[in-house]
Amino acid sequence: MMQKIFIDGYNLLHRVKNLREILTQDMEAARQLLIDKLVSYKASRQVAITIVFDGQQMGLPSQQQAHGLTVIYSQPPQDADTVLKALIRREKNRRRVLVVSSDKSIADFAKTMNAETMLAEEFYQRFLQPALEVTMQEKYDHSLSPEELNEWLKIFNLPK
Repeated sequence: MMQKIFIDGYNLLHRVKNLREILTQDMEAARQLLIDKLVSYKASRQVAITIVFDGQQMGLPSQQQAHGLTVIYSQPPQDADTVLKALIRREKNRRRVLVVSSDKSIADFAKTMNAETMLAEEFYQRFLQPALEVTMQEKYDHSLSPEELNEWLKIFNLPK
């Protein structure tokens, strides 16, 4: 039977320093980066992942699929916590559910429902950070190849 992972989206974004920095600049980019990392993580494992964000912003769909990942935006008056608790409550085999949140009320609720819990920071460090660092390094790696370096040295008439 496949394990299910329920993630408190903004909680995770706020708990991880480099994601929080992106979030303060561009909320959509931070959400998309996290979703991309979760899609990569999911591709290598037999898990079903649902990430829940507070959806106060108008115009966001309440639910969408992204490469097998379920993304839910809570609809007022509900918030992400209410949606997460409802998802946990609906599960028949809660021992196969991992709830990722550093929010104590969510973690406590999950535990009382016999679901596993993990702090957002721990989940990120164990499962997402290596993939994120590679992506960031690839995206921002502007070092020159040895051939490019030699070409520039020739152009500026500098010794090798």
